[in-house]
Amino acid sequence: MASARELFEQKGFETTTIDDITSRAQVSKGLAYHYFRSKDDILRELIRARLDELDDLIERMRAEKSAVRRLRILVSQLVTELTEGEDRQRFLVTTFLQKQHHKLVTKAMQQSPERFAALQAEELRLLADLGHNEAEKELPLFRATLQGMVMLYLLNPHGFPLHDVGELFVQRYTKGVAQND
Repeated sequence: MASARELFEQKGFETTTIDDITSRAQVSKGLAYHYFRSKDDILRELIRARLDELDDLIERMRAEKSAVRRLRILVSQLVTELTEGEDRQRFLVTTFLQKQHHKLVTKAMQQSPERFAALQAEELRLLADLGHNEAEKELPLFRATLQGMVMLYLLNPHGFPLHDVGELFVQRYTKGVAQND
């Protein structure tokens, strides 16, 4: 999996072959095919691993009582994932957006609707706790801003002030909220 992910990040999903993966992983093709029928199966497993990471984020947010600290956990996760794994995030974003992978990504996501419902519930709880009376109406803007930060950083990692924008985002959403809520 690690070898496949690295190659997908470096070469792209389409141009990476099973031969490339088995060579990098130093395993036989037979062993690879024992676990995965195709590259699509590997991609599905990478999506599942990404969802596992979201589960961890959700649990950390659930465990924190302070809305301000929950927002900081969320923004910190985003900043860390981008700055420490830019190639990985670029691969995930581009793969998820490519039309030829839409069915595969959608199917993988549909297999775990509870995960997305849990994330949405935590985001709505966060927004409500930050004082947004209409959290459901605020959520699309909240998500769009976070996703915009991701896209702008990936387009210009050396020119986009991710840390500063992340801090400004936290300040805007916590304005008027007691810092020790």
